[in-house]
Amino acid sequence: MTTNNDINAPIPFSLANGGTGANLTASNGGIFYSTASAGAILSGTATAGQLLLSGATAAPTWSTTTYPSTNAASTLLYASSANTMAALSTANSAQLVTNSSGVPAWSSTMTNGQLIIGNTSGTPTAATLTAGSNVTITNGGGTITIAAAGASSGAWVKIDSKTASNSATLNFVSELSSTYNAYVFTFSQILPVTNEVVLQMLLGTGSTPTWISSGYQGLNAITVSGGQGPQTSTANWAISGSSASGASTQLSSTNGNLCGVIYLIGTNGSSATATITGTTTYLGGSGAPSQFLIGGTIGAATYTSVQFSMSSGNISSGVIELYGIVP
Repeated sequence: MTTNNDINAPIPFSLANGGTGANLTASNGGIFYSTASAGAILSGTATAGQLLLSGATAAPTWSTTTYPSTNAASTLLYASSANTMAALSTANSAQLVTNSSGVPAWSSTMTNGQLIIGNTSGTPTAATLTAGSNVTITNGGGTITIAAAGASSGAWVKIDSKTASNSATLNFVSELSSTYNAYVFTFSQILPVTNEVVLQMLLGTGSTPTWISSGYQGLNAITVSGGQGPQTSTANWAISGSSASGASTQLSSTNGNLCGVIYLIGTNGSSATATITGTTTYLGGSGAPSQFLIGGTIGAATYTSVQFSMSSGNISSGVIELYGIVP
């Protein structure tokens, strides 16, 4: 029932008249708040460390999660268990990691060049990279420098490898550079698709190679036939016997399996000519072993690329590897 006091105002006083607009019951640790029309009290909580949460336009509530009352400088808050926030003490020059159960922790203090290295079944740890063969690692403050160790003069440094699989060509594009002026190609089990063909070699210039198709000079010899003499074509270098020496010395599609080594020298334009020299061995069309000796030249240029192909048909199988010779 509404009653009036001496100033003829309703009891309890409305919010507009400086009252609460409601009969309120005190709660130890409670929080006073307003609804849309009257004051109200959020009852105190028996759990220390809970935070007051806004309910938007609804009544506020206490958080379920508890928080520490104090925190040291630079600590991080995290849920140490369900609905319990705790402080993770800081560490100097360390990385935040988690163990296999997801619990956060700091790594050990990290020294120059250390990285965090993963561990499938445990906690990632700080460690440095390990140098390998012909590789140096220099660690600094916030830096890691990885470099190729100086190989001794004359050492072979592998650049690339190409494996044939019914391939029209095997191309080493932009593999020749000013780093080396001498290269080695090794041939392993090269077999043509077509019978009685010649393995050929072209040089290219530019980053998207222009394949040079003239100017090749070569002097060849085949042991099975007693010699071949100058190669008859200047469109490429022959890496195996041509028809000039008879079908028996050309690559066989059934048992060719060419192997050998070819040196390529003077590709960076500083020499008067670019030169190849080397030997390949294979079984010719008659099945007899053939050893092909080659020496050849072409005019000076900055050559960047090398292409291998058969005079007819594709390269069925085999591997060609490219090495640079350390000056």
